[in-house]
Amino acid sequence: MLRASDIFEGSSLDRVGARSQAGLLSCARQRLPQRGGAGRAPVSSPPLKGSYPHGSARSLFECSSRLQAALGDSGQLQEEFGKYIESVLQSPLWSETYVEGVRVPWRQAGAAAKTPPMLVALDCPGLYLFSSAAGVPRYWGQAGWDTEQTLWDRLRSRYMGGPKSQFQLAAKYERDLVARGLDGYPSDIRVWSVDQDKDLRLRHAVDLAHHGASGFWFTVLPVRERELISTIERRVIDVANTWNERHGYPQLLNER
Repeated sequence: MLRASDIFEGSSLDRVGARSQAGLLSCARQRLPQRGGAGRAPVSSPPLKGSYPHGSARSLFECSSRLQAALGDSGQLQEEFGKYIESVLQSPLWSETYVEGVRVPWRQAGAAAKTPPMLVALDCPGLYLFSSAAGVPRYWGQAGWDTEQTLWDRLRSRYMGGPKSQFQLAAKYERDLVARGLDGYPSDIRVWSVDQDKDLRLRHAVDLAHHGASGFWFTVLPVRERELISTIERRVIDVANTWNERHGYPQLLNER
């Protein structure tokens, strides 16, 4: 049995607040996979830029803790969010040879969800961000506020699993969606969206196509306390839109 202590052996948990540590280990114990004795992924201490953590999936809990601590002060929250998003954008992509990455290409989500330390974050409720390959943030969402969903439950069911998931639609019909918008979908997809009330999914997939669907990646902010998720999501979306505006990027899809 893989233990939570195995995943974080040698990491810099002394830099994480006690509440964040407890949440992290609690999430880790929920559904750890069965593994053979030799199957431990390599772990190294997370690299830092100045005093802000980045570049390691283990640092996601500290990032979440810092943002939560700043919720009561708009100026401090903007400052912390700016540090957070810059650190994420500068970090390496997740891959099977670099499992510490915090930016997961959506086509590799299934592999990341099975591999520590990212599997620990994905097994928690919290927030997720989608960004283009060019580093243009497009959407913040949440999992687990009013359900027992984990981040991976939400990402897999709506966005990445199955032929009618949002990223699969955007990638499959990308050229037609860029050229014709919603009219770029075949008729059977349009009928399905009406029957199943999935119009918003199709509209958001058009935006993904315009920003290069195949290159999108996601990152997550685990939040152990489910009752806080909705508040954190609203505040993060506000400061994230301000950050996009300052950098000349379009508003998030959350505002459309």
